[in-house]
Amino acid sequence: MTIDIEFDTWKSLAELDAAGEAPSYAGPALEKRWTQLQLLPLRKLDAAALLLLIRQGAGLPYAVPLAMQRLADDPFQQAGEFPADLLVAVLEAGDGFWKKRPALWTEMMGALAAAFEEIEAQRAHDEALDGLLGDNLACALLQFRGIHSE
Repeated sequence: MTIDIEFDTWKSLAELDAAGEAPSYAGPALEKRWTQLQLLPLRKLDAAALLLLIRQGAGLPYAVPLAMQRLADDPFQQAGEFPADLLVAVLEAGDGFWKKRPALWTEMMGALAAAFEEIEAQRAHDEALDGLLGDNLACALLQFRGIHSE
């Protein structure tokens, strides 16, 4: 999957006026991390940083394409708590985000098809796919698939 990045990755979310507020439940450590992420150039955001931003809905027009680029190499990578958590976060970016970006949604659907073809080829014949990927991904896929099919 080749995602065209149409923004300056040398700028930060704060410079692009896309900085979000720290989550209301944030403690001192998370608030400090949140502030750091808002000031980092986008090109320096790692998978864990993208995961946090996407889960909080901060800078989605920037964070989601960057995460999709990262997922092109390893769609089921673990950025935080469980395998494929970055993919789950991207898929759950929200109906509003995806409905405004049908071309990006279509690219994501193509990437998902390729990823599942690859995993299907690698799994044992009798191994259940949901056992490999987990319920979080299965639920996110169902929700994502339905966004533009209504």
